[in-house]
Amino acid sequence: MGAARRAQATRAPASPSVLEPELPPVRGAGDVADLVDEQEWDELDLTGRVDGADLVRVEIQRCLVRGASFVGADLTSARLGHVVFDGCDLSGALLNDAALHRVEFRDCRVSGLQLTAARLRDVAFLGCRADDINLRAVGGERVLFAGCVASRADFSMARIEHLRCFDSDLTEADFTQAMCPAVELHGSVIEGLRGVRSIAPRIDATQVTTLGAIYLEAFGVAVTDERTGERTGGRPPPAR
Repeated sequence: MGAARRAQATRAPASPSVLEPELPPVRGAGDVADLVDEQEWDELDLTGRVDGADLVRVEIQRCLVRGASFVGADLTSARLGHVVFDGCDLSGALLNDAALHRVEFRDCRVSGLQLTAARLRDVAFLGCRADDINLRAVGGERVLFAGCVASRADFSMARIEHLRCFDSDLTEADFTQAMCPAVELHGSVIEGLRGVRSIAPRIDATQVTTLGAIYLEAFGVAVTDERTGERTGGRPPPAR
C-alpha cells in the first residue's frame, strides 16, 4: 500500500452534522415549577425555576425551555428528546445516566453539569458556559460544542462517535482513556489538554505548535541542549 493510500486509510471520517431538534409549531405554555410532580412534559413552552428539585426519571419531549433555572436539580435517568434549552441555567444539575436525543443548549450556563454515563445522540452546546462539565464515561454520537467556555471539561472514558469542539475554550480538558475516533478541535483553545494519547484529533494550522508540545510532554520527550555522559576531546566524525 502506498503512502497516500495508507494516509487515507487511517484518516478519521468527516463528522456528519448534528441533527437539530424538531419542535411542533403549536405548543402549550407552562411553568416548570408546576410540573415537578409530573413524569412527562410534552409539547410545551416552559419557563420558571426548579432549583434543587427531584426530577429523577422525568421525560421531556418536544419542548422549548426558555430562561428556566435547574441549578442543582436532580434529573438522573431522565429522557429528553427534541428539546431546546434557551438561556437556561443548569449549573450543577445531575443528568447522570440520562438519555438525550436531539437536544440543544443555547446560551446556557451548564457549569458543573453532571452527565456521567449518559447517552447523547445529536446533542449541541452552543455559546454555553460549560466549565467543569462532566461527560465522564458518556456514550453516543454527534456531539457538538461551539463557541463555549468548556475549560476543565471531563471527557475521560467517553465513547463518542464524532465529537466536535469548535471555537471553544478547552483549557485543561481531560480525554484520559477516551475512545472517540473522530474528534475535531478547530479554532479552540487547547492549552493543557490531558489524556491526549487517547485521541488523534483534527486541528487547524494555528494549533499545531500547541498540540505538538502537549504530545511531546505526554510521551516524555525532553527538548534540551544538554548532553548527558558526553566525552570531551577527539575529533568530530567527518561529514558525509
